[in-house]
Amino acid sequence: MGGSSPTAKMFAVLDVLAERGSARLTDIALALDVPKTTLHHTVAQLEDLGLLQRELGGRQLTIAPRLAKLSSDILGAAMRHAPRHAILERLAASLGESCSLGIRVGHRTVYLDDVTGSSPLAFNFQTGSHVPLYCTSTGKLFLARMTAAELDRYLKSEPLVQHTPRTITDPDHLRAVVAEIAESGFACSDDEFVLGVVGAAVPVVDRQGRLLAGLTVSIPGVRMSFSDLPKLRSALDSAAENLAQTFD
Repeated sequence: MGGSSPTAKMFAVLDVLAERGSARLTDIALALDVPKTTLHHTVAQLEDLGLLQRELGGRQLTIAPRLAKLSSDILGAAMRHAPRHAILERLAASLGESCSLGIRVGHRTVYLDDVTGSSPLAFNFQTGSHVPLYCTSTGKLFLARMTAAELDRYLKSEPLVQHTPRTITDPDHLRAVVAEIAESGFACSDDEFVLGVVGAAVPVVDRQGRLLAGLTVSIPGVRMSFSDLPKLRSALDSAAENLAQTFD
């Protein structure tokens, strides 16, 4: 890092934050094995460019909205790569329901690609829309990948707004749900963000086990109950594996 170009230093810092979500300058320096003083100017430049920002009331650095939008736009273009969209189309056709790919951008899930199901009243994901992590099946996958400290920070900074009567707004309840998802690798939502819609999601991971995206199916509750969602896991897992291979 000491002899690296300014651009290389910026990308090194962004790599750390992309992996951790947020971190103090001291932690970034430790991760990169450089003195903290080496990074002061780099971090200041990233903040001036609107790419990084400080979390409210703390020293944690995190991705700023400008960089989040750029990241989601780039990933959206990549996710809409023809073979990936074709896999999503096949899954939606086989299930007759709407399917989507979503990523985490800060404290939100962003849908990067979607296919609307053929069944009547099929749910429309609206590519590009931003929704909370805590009340969507895809979002819960990302919460399940957080460390205990990261989840604590998230719960302290994110208001758990009640979007429907079934939205989980109790932090301890949400922790328990997230712990189950971390163990099973399968996330569900029960009318938690949109009333009358249930959903299930599985992770799309690379060869190193890193979470690339969440693959989600959303279904009107009149056609499938929350308790029946596990029946879809085999089809979702198979499609997620196929999607992961397109990133090799």
